[in-house]
Amino acid sequence: MSKLACIICRAGTVLIALAAIPNIFFNGLLYARVDLGLGDTLWGDVFAIADFLPGGVWHGLLNGETSGALEGAMPLLRPAIAALCLVAATVLLLLAVAVISAVSNKRKLVLLLGGLGFLALTAAYICMSGFEKTVTAPDFSLLDYFGQGFLQSIFMAVLRPAVLMVRFAGAGAMLYVLLGAVLVWNGAFVVTSAPARK
Repeated sequence: MSKLACIICRAGTVLIALAAIPNIFFNGLLYARVDLGLGDTLWGDVFAIADFLPGGVWHGLLNGETSGALEGAMPLLRPAIAALCLVAATVLLLLAVAVISAVSNKRKLVLLLGGLGFLALTAAYICMSGFEKTVTAPDFSLLDYFGQGFLQSIFMAVLRPAVLMVRFAGAGAMLYVLLGAVLVWNGAFVVTSAPARK
């Protein structure tokens, strides 16, 4: 393979992998939909990591009081936390791909990391699917986990809000696109650069 082709392959891989950073911060990561228990009133929103940072619409939500309320719900939230950790691992693998591609021509290592990222993201979707099945089950009640305070208990008991949907939004799908692009892009260069058999 020519030197120019190697540079194009590496540069393309770096650009594709680095796109994971703005995607994971600014693209919608989670979508939640809740029946508020007020007739046909439904609430749904898409959450991005940037929404919880300073200047974001949900900044300040995870304060000390909220964090204390979440402690009792940790057994429930473990699959969702595991899913988010696996997404973070996927992003880190893509960043590793960017670094390796910037400093070397190790395309097989890039393919290995891309494949690991694909597996990690798939595991994240499986964990999130299990979490969604739990919180959307007919016998599930938010009061059991988030009704510790007096006012919270009254609100939960009277309205009985029900979770209808919790799943990954566009950021997760875009990570699949980026991983697929890394694998196809580098796989094509590996195949075309392989010496022809006589």
